[in-house]
Amino acid sequence: MEENATDRIKVWEERWEQNDIGWHLPNVHKHLQKHKSLLFKEGETKKFFVPLCGKTVDMKWLSDQGHTVVGVEGVRKSLEDFCSEQGLEWSLEKSQSMGPGCEVMKIKDRQMKLYVSDIFLFNNSIEGQFDCIWDRGSLASLDRNDVKAYATSMKSLLKPDGKMLVEVFEYDVAIFEGTPGIPPPFPVFEEEMNLLFGQDCSVELVGKDKRQIIGNDVDLLMYLITKK
Repeated sequence: MEENATDRIKVWEERWEQNDIGWHLPNVHKHLQKHKSLLFKEGETKKFFVPLCGKTVDMKWLSDQGHTVVGVEGVRKSLEDFCSEQGLEWSLEKSQSMGPGCEVMKIKDRQMKLYVSDIFLFNNSIEGQFDCIWDRGSLASLDRNDVKAYATSMKSLLKPDGKMLVEVFEYDVAIFEGTPGIPPPFPVFEEEMNLLFGQDCSVELVGKDKRQIIGNDVDLLMYLITKK
């Protein structure tokens, strides 16, 4: 990983401060709802991990279904906004197990914890392993030098037979030529998904949709990763 934690988080802090958060969805992600049966059965409760969670309303939706939810996000403002906008009460504690500067927000009356931390400081000694991981564009948002370490981390956080639903995009980066825009989201192709996860997990394409990036239609793909 070429960037250190401070550099990684600072970039995103600036975007949150400027409200430059075009990736945020005001409603529950339609593909999480569509593919929920791949993750849990009706009435079943699971332990979910949401990496780089921001203020996604998916966390409250999962919690409303009775699931335990743990999120990790480097920008505290996004988590404070989440709690405020969703009407949730929380307490803040230092996370001694994750080192200086890391904090955990414990949500009152819910099985929900939100860690303020660099994603690469979170490991399975903190909250154990998870039944499910919901990756809403996290893999596609990372510096490309960090994706291998991220995939290794996610696999270590999954229980055997655990499942990870991943949103990625396929497109030609040439669409950015002549524009001030640059990724993320970065394109992630099937070959890379298999290289990152295929040795330890099954990799299945379960959905495909269209999404606009700087005025161009690109492919949004949903993968189900199941740990062997």
